[in-house]
Amino acid sequence: MNADKKSKTFIWHPVLLGIFPVLFLYAQNAYEMRLKDSVGPFIIVVAVILTGFVILSLVLRDRMKGALMTTLIVMLFFSYGHITAILPDFRLLYGETEIGRNGLVLVVWIIIIYYGFKYLLKSKRDFSFLTRGLNYIGLFLVVIQVGHGGYVLLTRENIPVPEKRIVTTARMNLPEKLPDIYFIIMDGYGRADILKEIYAYDNSSFIAFLKSRGFYVADSCHVNYCQTLLSLTATLNMNYIDDLGDFDRRLKDRLPLDEKLLDNEVYRFLRERGYGIAAFASGSSMTEFEKADLYLAPSWTVNEFQNTLMATTPLPLIIYNEKSLYALHRKRLKYILNKLPDIYELASPRFVFAHILCPHPPFVFDAEGNEIEPDRSFYPGDGSHFMDRGGTVAEYLNDYKGQIAYITGRLQKTIEHILDKNKDNPPIIIIQADHGPGSGLSWLGVEGTNVKERFSILNAVYLPGAGSPAFYEHISPVNTFRVIFNEYFKTDYDLLPDRSFYTTWAHPYNFIEVTRRLGPDIYKARYYPKPWKVTYNDINKPKKQGYRYDSTGCFLLTDDGLQVTFNIKKHNRAFEISVDNNDDYTLYFRRDTTLIARWNISPRIIKEGGLRVDKIEVPPVAVREGYDNVLIVPYGGDKRYSVGHFRLL
Repeated sequence: MNADKKSKTFIWHPVLLGIFPVLFLYAQNAYEMRLKDSVGPFIIVVAVILTGFVILSLVLRDRMKGALMTTLIVMLFFSYGHITAILPDFRLLYGETEIGRNGLVLVVWIIIIYYGFKYLLKSKRDFSFLTRGLNYIGLFLVVIQVGHGGYVLLTRENIPVPEKRIVTTARMNLPEKLPDIYFIIMDGYGRADILKEIYAYDNSSFIAFLKSRGFYVADSCHVNYCQTLLSLTATLNMNYIDDLGDFDRRLKDRLPLDEKLLDNEVYRFLRERGYGIAAFASGSSMTEFEKADLYLAPSWTVNEFQNTLMATTPLPLIIYNEKSLYALHRKRLKYILNKLPDIYELASPRFVFAHILCPHPPFVFDAEGNEIEPDRSFYPGDGSHFMDRGGTVAEYLNDYKGQIAYITGRLQKTIEHILDKNKDNPPIIIIQADHGPGSGLSWLGVEGTNVKERFSILNAVYLPGAGSPAFYEHISPVNTFRVIFNEYFKTDYDLLPDRSFYTTWAHPYNFIEVTRRLGPDIYKARYYPKPWKVTYNDINKPKKQGYRYDSTGCFLLTDDGLQVTFNIKKHNRAFEISVDNNDDYTLYFRRDTTLIARWNISPRIIKEGGLRVDKIEVPPVAVREGYDNVLIVPYGGDKRYSVGHFRLL
């Protein structure tokens, strides 16, 4: 009877419970990772489990026992990283041997496997009921993850492209020798003054080196976005995210935006002019240009999905000497810096993209280049994500300082080699951060974030043979290639306003403008030559507080702002204005286009919603000198900018 019962019991749980961690990881990260990234690990896991099941069944002389032993090993294997992550960091001394939490958990797991195997080998029990129960549990877990991941795939939005697109100039008379272009992204590399202020790191010698070799260093540069994908997509498309597609502010899915990064405006422009594209493996799934003309990677590397999956297992500890995730990360960083000066596989002209995930966490080098191996699972998260995984602000400050000291020295040597090897046809070199450091970064909200630290970046450009390119000290990355293409390819791109936007991790498209928090002189009135002009009599009719922002009589603003003009010069001492309550505005009091004074209006949420009414004193200098127009410019909020009325008192 028992033998007949066993023969009718299907055994699925080793495979179901083995593929569950892979499916779970994909389902939880489906908004950030591609399905194809999970295919390789999925196949490997199934193959290893089936092999292990066959071997253990033969050793234990029973299929059910072999399946139970396989499942036990699988569950312990994939739970390892989760258990070590929740344990406090500690060290135990056993004689002269020191054991941390990772080693201790591994020892405990080995003991459990040993006694589990011993028990099953000797047991005479019928495990049919347990087998069926595990089958149902495994099936339930897998169905849930397939449903979650499938929902993301089926509901993924195709983001419509706005009608207003950048139009590149046609192929024109180009010089015989076009310069190679190196676009080197140093992830999380802060601006010199911020490094000195927060990290007590003096970067002046490196800045002096860059300037001595002919680089222009934008000493007051701020990045446009605080996340890598947003920042690089804007830079390589030479436009702000809102102008690349209609992204719903509630959308969590990053992949539609990543498609716009992988097929970007800069690549299209350069390919039309005969450039080949070379790209290095970055280790970050969002910036892997695998379809580039030349994709460069170390002999053996892993992608972000594989990194995360392996971090849940003891593999990094077992294979530490050769292929731990920290060691692989170090290998990738060194490979890029060593290979950059010597890309012989692709003929010139070529555009070389290198996203170097450093000095960004994880911290794997000290100031002398010695290896750092934190006693916790490999994780490339920054800011509050770094703290959530056991890091501290003090650790971040100390280890970031050491890592940036090392990587700066390596970067300087790489730049020297690139320039020395290309003396006959010097290349354009762009060294730029995608965002600043994250010791004061909160992914939950802008109020918990040090925006000056996060948005202040290194931005240095080497432009061989250029006359007087339109770079300036606070240029932001969105304008980088507009300036370069205007200079070298005789295009006529207008420069965009240099603006900065914070977004939480969970809602990457819910932009909160922080430009004005970065410095009082970031915005220049000269960026708004074509505001909407209305006469004073058109806008001076008062609106009540709580009036809907889009009701009749309100003025819906674009980024260019609204100019209120008077017939004569005014010296009024106060004014009343109604604006949408959750937006940020600046008022420029002017004579013609000459700026006399300005006044900032910050968001002030009112329970009624809609417009709020403020009575404000005119800046004394404007009262004294007089003004004949007021320019009202929105600087941040929900993009539903509205002015109800403006009335002098």
